[in-house]
This record gives sequence, structure tokens and C-alpha cells, in this order.
Amino acid sequence: MLAYHLLSQIELTLIKHGDKRRWSTIRDELSTHCRSTMVLTNDKGVVYHLRHSGAPEANHKEIYRMLGAVDPLPRLKTIAARRLSSAGEETSGVGHKIGRSTS
Repeated sequence: MLAYHLLSQIELTLIKHGDKRRWSTIRDELSTHCRSTMVLTNDKGVVYHLRHSGAPEANHKEIYRMLGAVDPLPRLKTIAARRLSSAGEETSGVGHKIGRSTS
């Protein structure tokens, strides 16, 4: 039900700006605006996931402008995990070991 209302609002907003394309067309155009994840590990074994959007093309920018979306997908940085040592235990970034769960 919520998805229907969101879709209706998006279509109504686009129509108010003179864009009469179907949702399937808008979705297909926006599907080419990609998001990438880089996985990096530092020297202490901490694994980082960096999420970054590609530069939007002119058609993406126009759709975002009509919808009032300033930066729809900001850059994110998260710590995903800590690398396991050869003994099968996690090591923290400060040099002490964290016990590994057996369950």
C-alpha cells in the first residue's frame, strides 16, 4: 500500500513538471545511475566498505531536479568486519584479541 502511494506521488510530481513518461521508463533511465562498493582492509585487519555513487548523467539530474532530490545517494563508509587471524580468532584494531563465538 505504501509503495503504491509513493509511486503515485512520484508520478504526480513528474506530471506537474510536464514529464508524462510512464514509471517503467523513469525506472529504466534511473537504473543506469550506478552505485559501487569498494572493500578495503587496513593493516590491522579492519575491513571497510565504501559506498559511492557514480556521477549522474543529464537525464538523471533532470529527474532528480523535478523530484526535488538534492543528493539521493550520499557516500557511506562502514566497518564491515575484522579479519580473522590464522588461529581463527578475530583481532581488534587495537591489538587485543576478541573471542570467536562457537555457536
